[in-house]
Amino acid sequence: MNWIRKATISLLLLLSACWATAQPYYSVRTFDIHDGLAANTISGIDQSPNGLMWFATWNGLCCYDGYQFTTFRSDNWADADALSSNRIAAIKPDSRENVWVRTYDGGLYLLDTRQCRFVNVGILLERKYGKAMHPRNFYALKNGHTWISDEQGDMNLRIEDRYPTDVERIEVIDLHKYPK
Repeated sequence: MNWIRKATISLLLLLSACWATAQPYYSVRTFDIHDGLAANTISGIDQSPNGLMWFATWNGLCCYDGYQFTTFRSDNWADADALSSNRIAAIKPDSRENVWVRTYDGGLYLLDTRQCRFVNVGILLERKYGKAMHPRNFYALKNGHTWISDEQGDMNLRIEDRYPTDVERIEVIDLHKYPK
């Protein structure tokens, strides 16, 4: 009987040692401005379909490719497509790997990642509809459409990711037209 007890204890010790070594290893790294991040205050993080990490900061939009940061911000305030503020409030990459941006002052922009430039979509919409769009949330769908809800809750946009700046293709859904 004593040998059965010793064998059972030995087997349990061996199994517990195997379970203890089977734990996954995680490495956590903290990034800050010394690593290339534009600011230490981050207001949003998302990942694009191609695996790039995007960070909305108080000093621009940052992209991390696993090795280094690239920062996108406006320094030329005279440019019509320049960000109205480098303080980014929200971001959302779409299915074509462009990034929708909302600035803290309510501006709506698209970072065209192929041309590495911002497009002021809010101004395009205001020119067409005579009403300023103040975005609240972005919903990028895998089917190639992005939805943007308005801060006042009265207007939504449905945008084809293939033609994000073609205002003729942007579908505006005015919620005041529909009964509650």
